[in-house]
Amino acid sequence: MKKLNKDLQDGMKDVFGDMDTDAQEFKALVNTIKQKGILQPLLIEKHDGAHKLLAGERRLRAAEAAGLTRVPVRIRDGVSSPADRIEIQLIENLSRKSLDPIDEAKAYVQFYGAKTNRKQPLKGLLQDFMSSTWHDGSSSKLDTETISVIETISGKTMRSVANLLSLLTLPEGLQQAIKSGKVAASHGYIMAANLDHKEFSKIMGRLINGDAKLTRDNLREAFSKATQEKKGGRPAIPFWKYATDHFASMGKRILKEEKKLKPDDIKKIEDAVKELQGVLERVKAKKG
Repeated sequence: MKKLNKDLQDGMKDVFGDMDTDAQEFKALVNTIKQKGILQPLLIEKHDGAHKLLAGERRLRAAEAAGLTRVPVRIRDGVSSPADRIEIQLIENLSRKSLDPIDEAKAYVQFYGAKTNRKQPLKGLLQDFMSSTWHDGSSSKLDTETISVIETISGKTMRSVANLLSLLTLPEGLQQAIKSGKVAASHGYIMAANLDHKEFSKIMGRLINGDAKLTRDNLREAFSKATQEKKGGRPAIPFWKYATDHFASMGKRILKEEKKLKPDDIKKIEDAVKELQGVLERVKAKKG
């Protein structure tokens, strides 16, 4: 057991920035700790004679709120770098069952900044992720390695992580709706792709107000219809045409980059193709 002293508290660093101690999830954790105590020890390390927290900030803050003066800890040997510490915190926090898409996206941004030792504007960070996804050679070695670590820890493809990051480009009100579960993250991805659309604010209002008609397909259609009307009724490009043109273009790009592709690169492309094939099979099954 470790006493809740200033050294331990000074070591706290939340991957997600400011913690909402008024949230129902946090209050529920406080009540659980009051009744059963802390079931999983906090992870700390000894550095310059002081103990620094590596993982378990939510449990530590909840223990304080519950009135505890001592908490169970596990001491890690050695001294971690700031990037190592935040990697440990990222792993722990991504394992939370109640983690919402907005907090998850913020965790990736925080980790990326700590690992590369720089604050990257969100737009630039998105470009780095997509560059790494397509292996176009524009990302630095450090950027590529950091993004690879995120891919490994999260178990997600870079496109999936980039989709999550795009949610942070949305207006605060819509982010909060996604955070609370009122609006699905999948709807948020579509909104993020249409930020500059003339009808964005109007459609966002419908979404936040719980318009049940706005399924993902209807949401895409709403933006497509508004674009078509703006163009004087000219028909929009059919999605199948857009998709097939895109895949043909990517096929040519792969052949062009053939000599640069490593076995691991090819494996990632194969995984993406299999994922797409699985989606098409599900669509075909629904169409009967």
